[in-house]
Amino acid sequence: MPVEKIDHALETIKFNGIHNVLALRGDPPHGQDKFVQVEGGFACALDLVQHIRSKYGDYFGITVAGYPEAHPDAIQGEGGATLEAYSNDLAYLKRKVDAGADLIVTQLFYDTDIFLKFVNDCRQIGITCPIVPGIMPINNYKGFMRMTGFCKTKIPSEITAALDPIKDNEEAVRAYGIHLGTEMCKKIIASGIKTLHLYTLNVDKSALGILMFTRPRGRGKKLQEEWAVPLKSVEGISERFTNFCQGKLTSSPWSELDGLQPETKIIDDQLVKINQKGFLTINSEPA
Repeated sequence: MPVEKIDHALETIKFNGIHNVLALRGDPPHGQDKFVQVEGGFACALDLVQHIRSKYGDYFGITVAGYPEAHPDAIQGEGGATLEAYSNDLAYLKRKVDAGADLIVTQLFYDTDIFLKFVNDCRQIGITCPIVPGIMPINNYKGFMRMTGFCKTKIPSEITAALDPIKDNEEAVRAYGIHLGTEMCKKIIASGIKTLHLYTLNVDKSALGILMFTRPRGRGKKLQEEWAVPLKSVEGISERFTNFCQGKLTSSPWSELDGLQPETKIIDDQLVKINQKGFLTINSEPA
């Protein structure tokens, strides 16, 4: 894309109050194997990051792509990228960050250890910005093979062994994808990384399943015990809210905190009366 069109796009999103940009070089056009710089355009994402920072200062938050297994262009054959190619790719990523990128979101991967090594390698060369893992749930076998082939992603042998017997059963593949994605996310979170990015490809069922199984269980159980109880009447809704304001319930679906906070307890009598009249309070603060 020529610079003029890029600037038009940036000005348009700025006019509409958008502050965050994902700066990518882009894939080759359909039917072509290699990326070719268009006349008047940029050759790489680094050029784009530099351009955005030089023209717009700190207005935009800039996210760039990171490649735990190196960029697909650097991967030759099934053996993965050479150590030199991987190191060069890391060095290029650091240049993007040094040029002004605020955040890294990674290419998909299915070997969590490769991602964790990538994060450590980034830290070793001075990349300090947040690194968000890109998790792509397996929704169907053909799509999985097509995407991993296009991105030259390593498929661990245990995943191949699990998928082969069920590859023609779409529901079984999706269920396995949710299980695998959940285990990957749990391992990543346990390593200290608290932010995840799930590639849905406009299919949200698997992503929602992973989120459901990844969420903390303790709070979910408590919420179910206190709130997921069948109501016998409409008045029961007010009663549930009133019980929370009276301290009889200590969890709430709209807050991570336990019970009313100290600064709110000075008005808990008023809150009780309000909820008893059917005006349900989900947040409150003394004046």
